[in-house]
Amino acid sequence: MEIKGVVKAHGFTLQKVADEMGITKGAISQIVNGAPNIATLRKIAAIVGCQIGDFFKDEMSEDDASINGFIEVDGKVHRITSKEQLIDLAENLKR
Repeated sequence: MEIKGVVKAHGFTLQKVADEMGITKGAISQIVNGAPNIATLRKIAAIVGCQIGDFFKDEMSEDDASINGFIEVDGKVHRITSKEQLIDLAENLKR
């Protein structure tokens, strides 16, 4: 996930995003270096003026472009770029 690069490309700093979110720079650093939930990604995207998918473009597979999306399960966002990943996620959810 490339949150920091997208933020910078839209003319923002992490400090500015943190200020807009009402959190500390340390907290935003933990977010961009961790696994943020979809609500947090929505907030950041709204602040910088981008789409949530922009944060994942570096992870997109060009080999299987027919499947491309995000699935949120229990607050965790899963990036799906292939039929195999979708099947694996579905199998893991059955357990």
